[in-house]
Amino acid sequence: MRRNSILYVASSVFMASLALPAAATVFDFDDGTSQGWTVELLNPGGGPFGAGWSDINNYPSAPRTDPADGSNGSAFTAGGAWDGTDGFRIVQFISPDLTGDTMWQNLESFSGQLLPSFQSITPGAYFANALLVIDDTTGGGSVERTFANGTADGIGTDMWNLESFTGIDTLLAGTGVSSYTTNQVVFQIFSNSELDSETFYALDDVTPTAASTGPGGSDTVPVPEPGSIALISLGLAGLLCARRRREPGA
Repeated sequence: MRRNSILYVASSVFMASLALPAAATVFDFDDGTSQGWTVELLNPGGGPFGAGWSDINNYPSAPRTDPADGSNGSAFTAGGAWDGTDGFRIVQFISPDLTGDTMWQNLESFSGQLLPSFQSITPGAYFANALLVIDDTTGGGSVERTFANGTADGIGTDMWNLESFTGIDTLLAGTGVSSYTTNQVVFQIFSNSELDSETFYALDDVTPTAASTGPGGSDTVPVPEPGSIALISLGLAGLLCARRRREPGA
């Protein structure tokens, strides 16, 4: 009788565990580092610069209010002075290589918290979107492809903004992808400020959600507006240039 009770309890715990969502590899930047993320700055006359770590900016705390304790923080980069009359400034937060991370494969969605902030000026409008870089292995091939989440949405300044890429399995299935490896994810912030000075950008709480099946599903993917298409094209071109600069011999 006791043995049957133990088996019943064990089986109940096992069945309950099946109903729980799988643990995800979250980039929380709470170890004093940027956790392998890099930053690219793309704008007329601009160039690449590295990612740092911010101790005083940590989601969900208000900007510059988190205690400087050397632990909780966010990936961070400073904007510096820039005259935005020549076009958009694009800041890209680029993940480390995710090919060996099982929780970033077979995605349904991923999200992150973005913070464009300023200290002494009122900037212009900010927009953001996300990119997914995969190795398409459908049919035994191997082709690198980049997908955007369809829009470049306006985001608030001096506050955390949730940026999500949802319906990934549906999007990939709709483009004929049946087998793939997630290489990287990218978050982009676009600024058209007339004077983008003393501005910084932060990223925190980057989280994946696994799909219940392979590529496919019932979610819909928003169709980008013409203005959004232009921003996405700029970002994709910049990402390609940035990747080429990092390749040996490029």
